[in-house]
Amino acid sequence: MIIPGLKKSILNLNPISKSTIRPFWHWLNHVWNEYDSKRVEEVGPNRACAEWLLKCGAHVKFKNWGSYVVDFNKMPPGSFEAFKIEEIKAENACIMARGFEYFNGLKDVKKIKLVNCELIDDTALAKLSYLRGSLKELQLVFLPSVTDVGITYLYLLENLDDLYINYLPKVKDHKLGKKLLQEKLPNCKIEFLQEPDEIKT
Repeated sequence: MIIPGLKKSILNLNPISKSTIRPFWHWLNHVWNEYDSKRVEEVGPNRACAEWLLKCGAHVKFKNWGSYVVDFNKMPPGSFEAFKIEEIKAENACIMARGFEYFNGLKDVKKIKLVNCELIDDTALAKLSYLRGSLKELQLVFLPSVTDVGITYLYLLENLDDLYINYLPKVKDHKLGKKLLQEKLPNCKIEFLQEPDEIKT
């Protein structure tokens, strides 16, 4: 994830300087995804999770509160726990497994869309089980770090009604993956493709 305004400057760096950019962003992504238990105690799991998601470039929708929130200034006012996260949309966001700890304690998340998030891996998908009691709809599109192992963790999401998966490059056998998902989640509508040109928006 590149902060707006910095991309042009980064592209103009000399080759030696460019070699230091990747470690810097790796470090910064880890900092942004650090789980802060004290913050959770202070403001509650929903507010703390929303702050993490927004900081990492994702969007959140609160129950009974308009459309998706995209920045801190548009967070619902009043009591921190007056509003519950209902939907999450992460497109080209820098969220990663260590930050998924913020999902622990959320009870109202019904829909998640994860698109082109290169830091989401098998461990991150395993932690979606924190939301197994409420999650109804899940979309996973172009997650280059997810493997066949990560797909097996979705078996835990027994309340899913709709699962859409497309173009996970490291998944070797998506047909087998779909078959096993259908067996484990018989009440869920499942689409499992490996066709980037047919990505559902």
